[in-house]
Amino acid sequence: MHPTSSPTQSADFDRADTIGKRKLFTIVLLTLSVVAGIGFNIAEILLENGMAGSDWLRSDNMFYHLFATYDRWHLAIFIVATLAFVGFLFFGRQTEKTIIWPRISISLLSFAVIAVTAAGVHLIFLNYPFAMDEFYPDFQSKLFAHGQLWGSISENLTPIARAATPPMMNFQPLPTAWTSNYLPVYALLRLPFLLVGFSWLLNPLLAGASVWLLAAVVGKIWPDSRELPLIGALLLASSPQFLMTSMTAYAMPAHVCLNLLWLLLFLKNGRIGFWLPPWLGICAMGLHQPNIHVLFVAPFILRLLWKRDWSKAGYYLAVYAAGSAFWLQFMKWKTAILPAVAENLPKAAPENVLVGLLHLFRMPNLQHLLDHLIGLTEILSWNSWALVFFSALGLFAWKKSPPVIADLLTGLILALDCFLLFPENQGHGWGNRYFYSYMPNFVLLGMAGFCHFRKNFSRAQLDMAIAISLIVFCLQLPLRAWSCRDVVEPFALASEYLHTRPVETVILDTNCIWYGQDLVRNEPGLEKLPRIVFLRRLDAASLMFLEKKGKYEIVNDKTLAAFGIHSVLAKSQTPTTRK
Repeated sequence: MHPTSSPTQSADFDRADTIGKRKLFTIVLLTLSVVAGIGFNIAEILLENGMAGSDWLRSDNMFYHLFATYDRWHLAIFIVATLAFVGFLFFGRQTEKTIIWPRISISLLSFAVIAVTAAGVHLIFLNYPFAMDEFYPDFQSKLFAHGQLWGSISENLTPIARAATPPMMNFQPLPTAWTSNYLPVYALLRLPFLLVGFSWLLNPLLAGASVWLLAAVVGKIWPDSRELPLIGALLLASSPQFLMTSMTAYAMPAHVCLNLLWLLLFLKNGRIGFWLPPWLGICAMGLHQPNIHVLFVAPFILRLLWKRDWSKAGYYLAVYAAGSAFWLQFMKWKTAILPAVAENLPKAAPENVLVGLLHLFRMPNLQHLLDHLIGLTEILSWNSWALVFFSALGLFAWKKSPPVIADLLTGLILALDCFLLFPENQGHGWGNRYFYSYMPNFVLLGMAGFCHFRKNFSRAQLDMAIAISLIVFCLQLPLRAWSCRDVVEPFALASEYLHTRPVETVILDTNCIWYGQDLVRNEPGLEKLPRIVFLRRLDAASLMFLEKKGKYEIVNDKTLAAFGIHSVLAKSQTPTTRK
């Protein structure tokens, strides 16, 4: 028999347990602060050495410029907020009073997200597809609207077709044709909106649907709590990265929405949870890149095998195998017809598409490890403070959470490892856009951390965490909106200028314009005037053709400087020193 503990001993034990948990949470908070501090110092080093003054204009990679210029102050805000909460945990006065937070319906929150992101499309991003990854979905949609899979260019425009080919576009010389490098499902989703002139509305609608689906998934995982679905929806909706990316034309918001829908169906019992998820998964694989959904879904299928649920696992594997074969054949068929010869693409497509895809991955070098570290710090600076904090706690709570949390965490780890083996940084992007597609995993892991924190700490401490996150969000969102518009606006204005010139052809001297290659954008078939072409791709025959064809205009960096477009600096120029 064990001796009965006295009330004093029990109180001492509870006090020691509380102190231990407080120390653990403090270690988590201080670790996050250290990571944010490393990111801040990397940004400072980039500014001092790699990007002193205007030195970033020597590079055709926007990744370091965006991080060093705009992210460091958000990392500083994160550090201050985290240290403030550590101080409150140890020195804050404990009170019985709690803050009464206003309750809103999930439907109202979803509608608010749609309204905010739809407004941001025009007010922040000026309805301009900033990155070429945003340009191509509508390009594909326009092809589909005309019943085409690729854009055929008439023979009388063949002499300038190569010069007019946008960056990263697949170009077929004979017969002359274009096609996008991405799979088609996201473009198909945009098609009905494009036909009525509202293609920009798709991602805001997907964002609103994602908030609602996230709440529904939380309700499935924790069915005994009425308030947790709203908390989960708020964690997602308060992420600046979620809001900003939902204002763009990237395919990532569609990945988030379809992955959440897949998870909600998977968690349902009965026929729906058995039959529908893998077919939805095939659609998610074809959004634009197949690996995103594959990494998300793999842990769930592995759990089915581990539980020896042979019928469900076998059915899922069979459907996914068929879907994978279909998309691989689609890529092989498209590539065989239209071998990629555009700049910075392989000169000849590999005979085996799967082997070609695997060649995209390799062991990381020191430079890419640095890129990966920057990407990790972007997760801290681009998401709400509460989401980052609770997700970090979720790393300690997953064993005590429903099994689905372990699967989501595994998917998150798989994705991060996959990015580590991909030797290119993201270039354009708002926050870590490679990580963005796994926001469902991140938020649901945060919900596990939230439950863990709520169980072990007082309501007053939870209120303080929410209050700090709200203050940080009120600082983050307007700063992020300003920084995004600051980057996008010069290119949007310059593009509008180029596409309204009263000539048939605009010849763009992209060699002297920073990111000038992204301004070369043309409609499928080269039918719309003016056509924008690369000066560096024109030979004597092409110039002679333009002389005979009609009026053209040469545009260089001096012309576009009025819109805030910068000139490329030669690498031999002496960099300025930041004071």
